[in-house]
Amino acid sequence: MKRVTTPSGLFLLLGMMVAMPLAAQEDPAAAFADAYEAPSEDAFADDAAGEGVSEDAFADAAPDSAADAAPVEDGADAFAADVPTETDADAFAAEAPADDGFAAAEEEVAVEEEAVVEDDSASAGSERDPVWLYVGADYAWLTAQFSSDALQARFGADRVDSRFYRGRIGTRLFQFIGVEGHFGVSDTDDSLPGDVEVSEYVGIYLVPTGVLFNLLEVSAPVGYSVTELQRGNASEKFDAVSFGLNIEIPLLVDVDGFPDIRIGGGGTVYQAEKESRVYGYHAGIRIDFNI
Repeated sequence: MKRVTTPSGLFLLLGMMVAMPLAAQEDPAAAFADAYEAPSEDAFADDAAGEGVSEDAFADAAPDSAADAAPVEDGADAFAADVPTETDADAFAAEAPADDGFAAAEEEVAVEEEAVVEDDSASAGSERDPVWLYVGADYAWLTAQFSSDALQARFGADRVDSRFYRGRIGTRLFQFIGVEGHFGVSDTDDSLPGDVEVSEYVGIYLVPTGVLFNLLEVSAPVGYSVTELQRGNASEKFDAVSFGLNIEIPLLVDVDGFPDIRIGGGGTVYQAEKESRVYGYHAGIRIDFNI
């Protein structure tokens, strides 16, 4: 008769097959504990004794928590001592210059700068360019011609002559333009036939000036003059635009201890109108100096 195995019997057989090998094995945790049992303190001491190290030496070598912490605490204390405290900050603030000190320093610097500026101004004023002046003295010959019958009757001729001393003083407004003032004193006896007296002469002129051949100084004065001629009880004023031409030669120039001296001459038209013409020539000397 054929034997039939039920499923429950099969499961029981399989469970027995698995349990038998496991039962034959030891507990893994116990086996690991037996194989790797930690040495006891007595064993560690025995090992140390076997190496020749006493327990006391080992105890001395063991780190003490308080001793080990001491250096750290000492270092922290030293660092803390180096850190500036509020007292140190107050001392630094006391040593630092106050705002009033800075203000005083700035004021002192400003005063010094102002003094330097004043010194520069004073030195600039003391080193200013000198003022160039000149004076001149000329001897002048004057001629007057009349086209008017009234003037001819007054002076007794259609032409009269005169001589006078002429003085002038001038300066330079610019490098090539100066200004001159003129005045004159008569040197003629009007009792002589054909002669008249220059009773008054004044004039003001602008004087453009140039130099030829680095030697001759040429000027062309242009201005206004008043010339009064007199003969006996008769007199007449001639005032009008006046102009002329002068040439001067240096006689003594750039000599230490002496002023510059020039000699020269020229011609001047004192008045030029339809009824009368007054003109003349002159020669003289000019002296230049600085002030």
